Amino acid sequence: MGKEDVSGDGNDKSAERDLSRVRFPSDRISIGGLRQRFPELFDKGDETRQPIFFLEDGHNRAEDILGEMLNCERLIASFAYNKACGNDSNVTGIRTSAFKRELAEQYISLGIASGPKHAVQLIRDFERQAAELANRRTP
Repeated sequence: MGKEDVSGDGNDKSAERDLSRVRFPSDRISIGGLRQRFPELFDKGDETRQPIFFLEDGHNRAEDILGEMLNCERLIASFAYNKACGNDSNVTGIRTSAFKRELAEQYISLGIASGPKHAVQLIRDFERQAAELANRRTP
């Protein structure tokens, strides 16, 4: 999934959203936890091979893995916020189901969710938080 802009055109009330109060599941990630879960990617290598979490074949894996997860979370939260503001969250043609599916897989692979049902619960929770933020705004 690529990075998408769902900020709106500035003419709707969702354009001023601030998701800083949303508690995202990724907020619980720590470098220590990632090192513990993936020691071969962080700390293990030999004289010919470095740990590959950060770089592999010229790619920044940290950005690929964590950056994509953070992007998906914020996109999904933005859609929920926009919908609560009365704006069609699919106005840009982006399908939230694809982002949710990808995010659920990332949560499971990173150990944030114990399985698919848990991942769906985590996503629904931050969607609810984003919608509540929108509903608390004064028009």
